[in-house]
Amino acid sequence: MQIYYLYQTSSTNLNDTLNQVNKLRILCSAKDRKVSQLENLCEEYREKYENDVRTLQYKFELSERSKYDLEQKYKLINTQREELFETNNQLHRTIKDAELRIQQLE
Repeated sequence: MQIYYLYQTSSTNLNDTLNQVNKLRILCSAKDRKVSQLENLCEEYREKYENDVRTLQYKFELSERSKYDLEQKYKLINTQREELFETNNQLHRTIKDAELRIQQLE
């Protein structure tokens, strides 16, 4: 009787242990799947982040080029404006000189 009880207890303990091991395997498998999903998500986010950074760098470079181009255009326009003012002043002086000569000739 005592041997049967030992066997029964050992068998029950073994079954319980096997059940616990199987539960742990299932939990570990689920955990591994979740870890894999999280790794995939991290990779997707990393790729998106890198793409966004590249896009922003490209846009920044374009804006820097545009800024430089606009600064050069502004300088050119200012130079042309100064030249036009100088030409305008020369024309006014020429007109005044011509008017004075006309008055002297009359």
